[in-house]
Amino acid sequence: MMSKSTDPVGRIVGILVFLVGICLLGLVFWQTYTMLTNPVPELTSIIHRTAMPLKSNQTAPPSALPAATAAVVAFLLKLALLLIAVIAGSIISSKGIHLYFTAAGSAHPSPTIAPEPPAAASAAAPPKPSQ
Repeated sequence: MMSKSTDPVGRIVGILVFLVGICLLGLVFWQTYTMLTNPVPELTSIIHRTAMPLKSNQTAPPSALPAATAAVVAFLLKLALLLIAVIAGSIISSKGIHLYFTAAGSAHPSPTIAPEPPAAASAAAPPKPSQ
């Protein structure tokens, strides 16, 4: 019988890689929280500027559409970067777990696949009588 060897350095590295991934996920959650609880300053100033009523001697303000579009695009880019960081953090964490268990000598259970019934057995079955 073969004994499984353990690698303490690999286990420590696996734990460290896992913790780096968890820290990255925590950073993403913190960034998301701060980004969603603080209003976008550009949009807030645009809303206040365009929502004020005009006085009799003022001219209409320029269109706020380009500035609003730029602010929304910047917000969507931040969200895309956060999504990429979440994916990277989860992949790094899973690699750390995999490295830890590989170094610990644990065998990962492989998925079991049920065997298919032979084709000859289904062809040899007698037909059901019709009524």
